[in-house]
Amino acid sequence: MRIMLHGWDTSHRLGVPEICDSMTSIVKKMGHEYVPNESKVICAEAIGFLGYDNLTDDFAKATVKEIEEKVSKYDIDMILTAYAAPYAAWSKEREGFLVKRGYELPVPIEHIATFLYKNLDKLKFKELDMAVLMHDGCTLGRKMRVAEEPRKVLEKIPKLKYVNFDHPELYVKERELKPWDISACPGGWLDFTLPELMPYVASNVIREYALPREVDVIVTTCGNGYHAFKAGIKHGEFDIKAMAYPMLIDMALEGVQ
Repeated sequence: MRIMLHGWDTSHRLGVPEICDSMTSIVKKMGHEYVPNESKVICAEAIGFLGYDNLTDDFAKATVKEIEEKVSKYDIDMILTAYAAPYAAWSKEREGFLVKRGYELPVPIEHIATFLYKNLDKLKFKELDMAVLMHDGCTLGRKMRVAEEPRKVLEKIPKLKYVNFDHPELYVKERELKPWDISACPGGWLDFTLPELMPYVASNVIREYALPREVDVIVTTCGNGYHAFKAGIKHGEFDIKAMAYPMLIDMALEGVQ
């Protein structure tokens, strides 16, 4: 299978090429070929959450045309992303917001967490003796309800321990909160609006909700969230690491059975 890696330019322009490296490594370990999707506009799907309807439609039309051309040229079977916005926009399976507007990509798109979950019975992992804090990207968790899938994959990694993000001020006694309700946003989206503010927001989230959990690593299913956590750790000079979800998986994944 030949897979297009969506968000390639996003990762490089945000200064987190390690996301691309881990995605590439995972795809290779699973025996697939890959094609990087290099786009001039990074995270463009996110404008769909901001109310710019005309721009959203223009972008969707241009993207469908661009992807159709690449699918035909490179014989691509599916699209894989580590970012929430593209999945939330284009997933036909989960009725993404651009799908609801009548747009459709020529091949299926998967987030790395859903892709790994669907192939879980084929994957072989080595031991990772560490404790991680599982952070759900806002769009992926709250909007798309993708929270069980990344955890099921982590549970297959020997010796790995994970705890869920604890955001207690959101607790409401009348309802049972799920993981996507309680992951505080580190403000990755601020890099596109108020970049100077992002490290302060992220460092506050780390100080208040991550450090008390006594874990080795914050792992997040949001590429933008990882970008923010890195900035927050540097700003706060915290003794903790951050990883994007595929980076952690790549450390443990040996291949397919």
